[in-house]
Amino acid sequence: MASIPIKFYREESGKNGRSSREIDNYRIKLLNDDTGDTLTGVQFKRALVRDFLLNGAGYAFINRKAGKIKSLNYVSAGNIFVLSNCDSIFKDYNIQVQGQTFAPFNFLKILRASEDGATGKGVITENSELLSTGYTMLTYERNLVATGGNKKGFITAASKLSSEAMTALKNAWKNLYSNNEENVIVLNEGLRTCTHRFKHLLFNYFCFEFRQKCSEYAQYSCAFFLIQ
Repeated sequence: MASIPIKFYREESGKNGRSSREIDNYRIKLLNDDTGDTLTGVQFKRALVRDFLLNGAGYAFINRKAGKIKSLNYVSAGNIFVLSNCDSIFKDYNIQVQGQTFAPFNFLKILRASEDGATGKGVITENSELLSTGYTMLTYERNLVATGGNKKGFITAASKLSSEAMTALKNAWKNLYSNNEENVIVLNEGLRTCTHRFKHLLFNYFCFEFRQKCSEYAQYSCAFFLIQ
């Protein structure tokens, strides 16, 4: 979308009805090529669309000199603060950036699902629970990779272990799975003579359902970005 050139058209009325024709205008260069800012036209539109989708609003300051637009300066949505009045009918607002207050006509705005003409709702707000669940699932998978995919479980011993032996076994087991180094557990005399067995907790059904949910959430995430 950012690479699609913007064109200007003029609508005219004639004997054969209304028609439109493409016109040349100096503002086309500002939108497509040189914005007068540090961003190119493609980078400028990409930044606006990103804020539009994620935060619900994209803003750019219209820098005018003697009534002519000199530059379009992109302003990150995180630096925009909207000062709205408390009237639900006769709505009005100003835009504040780093302590400076501007009238709305000083900004180019693209808004998503707006209810006041000043702010919008992005996909992060509208799909917060879905994104939060997806992030939790990614964190779970990352932890599995970091620990070598080890399963949770418990160790059984045929005889009672001393406190020192239990502490040594816990520390050795923790070091074995806490990183990706080639670790090995060394069992001393008191541990080697006992019969130890590791029994993992059964997560077969959970793992199967988890893989299904990951696939479903991936489809949902693509859907609200209109990605097939």
